[in-house]
Amino acid sequence: MEVDLAATDRPAPARSVLAVGSVKWLEFAQFGPSDAGALARHRAQVPGADDDVALVAVSRNGGSAAGVSVLDAADLLSCWE
Repeated sequence: MEVDLAATDRPAPARSVLAVGSVKWLEFAQFGPSDAGALARHRAQVPGADDDVALVAVSRNGGSAAGVSVLDAADLLSCWE
C-alpha cells in the first residue's frame, strides 16, 4: 500500500491536508478492510496529516471499508458527464 493521493486546502505550499488516498486499479480485487488499515497506517507518513484527515480510495471495482470513502470507475466517469 502506498499513498497515491493527497487533497490539500490549496496548491503548494499547502496549509493543511484534507484527505489522503490510494488508487487500487486491479482487474478483480476490491478495496477492502486490510487495504484501509494499511492506508490508515501510511497516512501518518504524510506531512501535516493526522488521524482526523479523511481517507479516500479509488478502486476499479469499488469496495467498502469503515472510515474510507471509496470511489469506483463509474464515480470517476460521472465527473465528466
